[in-house]
Amino acid sequence: GFMKKLIISTAFILFASSNTFSQTNSSEVTQELYDLGIIDSSGKYINTELAAEYFTQATEMLSKSLPVKVNKNIEIYSALMTPYYSNYAYKINFDLNQSQKNIVVQELLSEDSIKEMCDEMFNQQIFWANDHHMNLRYMDKNYKTIVDVVLNTKTCKTDVPSTLKSKNISL
Repeated sequence: GFMKKLIISTAFILFASSNTFSQTNSSEVTQELYDLGIIDSSGKYINTELAAEYFTQATEMLSKSLPVKVNKNIEIYSALMTPYYSNYAYKINFDLNQSQKNIVVQELLSEDSIKEMCDEMFNQQIFWANDHHMNLRYMDKNYKTIVDVVLNTKTCKTDVPSTLKSKNISL
C-alpha cells in the first residue's frame, strides 16, 4: 500500500456520521482527500486503492461509535462506506403499525424529502464526480426494512426519482 496507515480526520467522521452534512466538514474532507492524493481538483478519484483504504478505515472508525442517535426517535444503526457506494441503516425506535409505515415511506420518498436528503447528504463534489450510489435504509424497531432511499446522480437530479425501491407499499 501507498500509506501504511491513513489518519482519518475528525472532520470526516463528523461528516459521515451527522444526519445533516455540514458544508464546512465536506469542504475539509474534500481538501483532505485532495491533499492525500486520492482525488484531483474535480473530485474524481486518481488513486482508487488509497480511496478504498481511506473509506475502509473511516467505516471502521465510524462503526465503533454506532449506534448514534439522530434524534429521540431515530438512530444510525450501521454504516458502510466505499469510494463508489455507501449504505446507512437507520432504526426507528418506536412501534409503527402498517399504515404508519406507509406514511413514513410516502414521506421519505416525497419529492421534498428526496431533495432535502440530496442537498444535505449527496450534493458533494466527490459523490457527483465519481457517480456515487448512496443507500439510506430505514428499519423498524425489529430491524425489518421499511424503505430504502437511493441517492445518486439520477435521483438527485430529477424531480421525481424513479429508481427508488420500497417494501410493503405500492406507490
